[in-house]
Amino acid sequence: MQTVLRETQHILDVLRVDSDIESTRPVAAYEEIPDLVDSFRAVGLDVDLTLPAALRLGAEVSAAAYRIVQEALTNAQRHGMRSATITGVAAEAVLTLTITNPVSPLAAPKGRAGYGLVGMRERAQSAGGHVSAEERSAMFTVTAALPMDGGLSQ
Repeated sequence: MQTVLRETQHILDVLRVDSDIESTRPVAAYEEIPDLVDSFRAVGLDVDLTLPAALRLGAEVSAAAYRIVQEALTNAQRHGMRSATITGVAAEAVLTLTITNPVSPLAAPKGRAGYGLVGMRERAQSAGGHVSAEERSAMFTVTAALPMDGGLSQ
């Protein structure tokens, strides 16, 4: 139990941003997802990452993609079995991100939703997309579909 608490604290330290630095930091972006994944790998989460490279995304979509992956990995670390898979597909002007992880038998009981899934859905909606989440056969899957132009007609 102490190991889990230490690992969780380390994750929080990695993800925490000093408020003075926050205003000068660039906005979270799709291109930064590999670095984000590396930070989770550094604290023991085995992550398999497959993303299309060099996408032209609207700023809102780029930030939403990063934050959705961040929250899904946080949930995988907290409630999963120390592994996750992230797959991205860009087709027909939509970026679809699928994040899966095996669910720990010690995970929070069903019906006790936190704010993470709500936040992911709100981020996706703000970018013109949507998020779904489900648990099936001891696997938790988050799927985000984001229009690459941010859902804005030009």
